[in-house]
Amino acid sequence: DLMQDPDNNHLDIAVQYASAGLYEEGIELLTSLEAAENPLVYYYLGWMYDRKGDNNEAIKNLRTATGKSPEYCFPYREESRKVLEYATGILPDHALAYYLLGNLLYDYRKEDAISAWEKAATADPDFSMIWRNLAFAAYHDQKDADKAIDYLLKALEGDRDQPLWYAELARYYDASDRNYLECLALLEENIEVVRKDVTAPKDVVKFLNLKGDYDKAINLLKTQHFRTWEGGIILSIYVDALVLRAGEKMAAGNHTGALEDLEAALLYPANLEVGKTTDDERAALVWYTMGEVYESLGKKKDARSNYQKAAETNNNSADLMYYQALALEKLGEASQAETLYDELIGRGKLWIERGATVSGIGVDEIRPAREIFSDGYYLQALGNMGLGHEVEAEKLLGKSLKAYPNHLWANALLGRAGNQANHR
Repeated sequence: DLMQDPDNNHLDIAVQYASAGLYEEGIELLTSLEAAENPLVYYYLGWMYDRKGDNNEAIKNLRTATGKSPEYCFPYREESRKVLEYATGILPDHALAYYLLGNLLYDYRKEDAISAWEKAATADPDFSMIWRNLAFAAYHDQKDADKAIDYLLKALEGDRDQPLWYAELARYYDASDRNYLECLALLEENIEVVRKDVTAPKDVVKFLNLKGDYDKAINLLKTQHFRTWEGGIILSIYVDALVLRAGEKMAAGNHTGALEDLEAALLYPANLEVGKTTDDERAALVWYTMGEVYESLGKKKDARSNYQKAAETNNNSADLMYYQALALEKLGEASQAETLYDELIGRGKLWIERGATVSGIGVDEIRPAREIFSDGYYLQALGNMGLGHEVEAEKLLGKSLKAYPNHLWANALLGRAGNQANHR
């Protein structure tokens, strides 16, 4: 009477009874629950009836479990392993028991967990969460991004209302050599669900930038409230979108529009949940580009002022040294610029040899090796571009894209139309 109705309160005590061989008391306790929704209650009842020798009641309770939802059901006990293995032995075509068994085993027995999920998928191919779990394991444990994509696409065929799955799909596509446009199309098709996730909207913007659809990217950046998450970076994606669109506007002769985008790139919109840091972040890129706009307008004083700002930046990313060096050249400091170009080449080679130093504890801060190699080639390409070694720079950009086809700025420098496909 005092226990109320939480299923796990009853299961905890029922396990104690069963361990002492008091199956009758365990059954009495679990059957006192009114309309229990946790399938584990019925698996335990079936197991305890079996221990009592009542096969009919055992099968009856196991079949009752098959109709229950796995939502909020988290098996964690050693006894639950025995119970679920018993259930799969009696009903080998019962997907739910295999699914829960896989969940229980995954932390410490990954291969057994994957095997259980595969049996669950065979028993019930329409059980979407099983395919999602298999995708998770394929990516994180089997290191097979393509298999992860195929599994998660099967999951999404049956259930498109899970925001997190779209963020996972974007990660798997980004880690593979599959065309990101396939993923982008699915994200845009389900954008209202995507917008409910913490990180998936960022992935949409990232892919839109890569596609060159800056208007859509900036519209989403303005209308979505991006929540801060551990290791998350949204400001750089915001700046990239505006600077790249400004470049298009400048090429089309729309200098006013270009300046508006560049001025916006220096802001910290509240909906991005980011604030000014102690360094200049990507300001070197913005100020140098702004200097180019003013120079094309014949406003030499304004151009020089922005080049000066770019040259004096406290950069937070190695690639920004390139724009700092370009600004120094504009200011007549060719020797200082050459030093920075040489440093870019040296740093890029070091990244290839040793990998970049990763700081921070967030999982999103740990960059895949292929992205580090891509950046290494990209930095060398920038240095060679600055030194006028155009052929070598183009080769290095090709290597950058071969290592990681979705490198935004390597694609931008080579030209997105056709070049990305050539390096896949």
